[in-house]
Amino acid sequence: MSRTMSFIRRIAVCTMCLCLLSVFGGCGGQQDAKRSSSAKDSWSSTLRQKAEESGVDPYVASVFKDGKISDAELNDVSERMSQCLAKQNITFKRNVDGSAKMLNDSSMDNAVVQQHISECGDSTGYDMIDMYYQEIRSNPQHLSDAEFRKAIFACLKRADIINKKMAYEEFDDLFTDNIGKKSQGDNSETAWDKQFKQYEDASDPRYTDSNGAKWQACMTDPTHN
Repeated sequence: MSRTMSFIRRIAVCTMCLCLLSVFGGCGGQQDAKRSSSAKDSWSSTLRQKAEESGVDPYVASVFKDGKISDAELNDVSERMSQCLAKQNITFKRNVDGSAKMLNDSSMDNAVVQQHISECGDSTGYDMIDMYYQEIRSNPQHLSDAEFRKAIFACLKRADIINKKMAYEEFDDLFTDNIGKKSQGDNSETAWDKQFKQYEDASDPRYTDSNGAKWQACMTDPTHN
């Protein structure tokens, strides 16, 4: 899974707590209220509360119960994911930057591969644990969704990816329109694609490694870049 696709997956799908890093607010204002930046609403308390929710996988609960996710715990769940996918002849490797590399027989149907990845991610607890691990790293201050997406906008401006004259509202509207269409299966080129595809898609002829790295850094960790 590419880093761009990993990011889109995390922000476009709102079936897990915190909207799978829904930095552009796909699940509405209630998430902003739940994730307000305050000492009382720390990541530690968020994880502990999640561990106590009914229906949470026992393995995930055992990781979350102390209010933190250690590197060792992430490595353990990554190994669980690897073993699960190995049974389907898919090689899984998690990279240091949080992206994941999947290798499989080219004869395997892509839809089947994606189904196996989804099933293993859910059954092993990998998706849930990795999602929180990545969000805690990229948003240690526990910023609200609105604050976090504004941080991304500011980071992209500092990196000279976004025109200095562009207002945040325009940027947010472009993203909302793009993700809305893509989530409904409309893959036609959007205004977002015209402006930003050159930074997020390595197959675009305008793409450069330098700008791609800046884009990735701001999208995944805006407060540190």
